Amino acid sequence: HRNAEFLHNEVPGMRIPDDIRERMHKAGSGEAAQLEGVAIAQDALRAARDLAQGVYIMPPFNKVELAVRVIEPLS
Repeated sequence: HRNAEFLHNEVPGMRIPDDIRERMHKAGSGEAAQLEGVAIAQDALRAARDLAQGVYIMPPFNKVELAVRVIEPLS
């Protein structure tokens, strides 16, 4: 959840909704947080599917396997 709070509070123009930050806070850290982050990203992609022709996914800390976990079930 620290990454979500950082983005929300420190990156100009970036707003992470309260409900998303709460989901990440409840998930804690480690594997649980990664799984929740993947679920949040999948939810966002499903919501945007008809609105965008493509997406750009930037996993934290160059963890490419997380990006794969986000998009594989949606393909």
